[in-house]
Amino acid sequence: MFRYLVSGKPEELAQYKTAQGDFFRENEEGNAMYFTQNYIGDHISLGITSKGKVYADTAPLDKINSLCSRYPGILGVAIAQLGAQQILGNLMGSGATIQQPVDQLPTQEENGKLDE
Repeated sequence: MFRYLVSGKPEELAQYKTAQGDFFRENEEGNAMYFTQNYIGDHISLGITSKGKVYADTAPLDKINSLCSRYPGILGVAIAQLGAQQILGNLMGSGATIQQPVDQLPTQEENGKLDE
């Protein structure tokens, strides 16, 4: 279980409390908390649907996943690598860049030589 402190304007926090209903929790200092079973990052954005349900905004992850699905093969792998570096850079609090772009993936035969 992952816990997040919720911050926002007073009216946003009031909306959050209402939306959470019986599931609303505060820590010892009186700060609103958000709980999820899936790690999303150190800092997340929350939203409330038109039906009043709280959700964690996973749009950056969804965008990368969509691009990878749309472009299979080497381009999809390169997109996944770039996306993973960006996500991990954000999770660690600093940006990440690709040092060497991938021109082509090693063949199975070349991978076998790396294991020797």
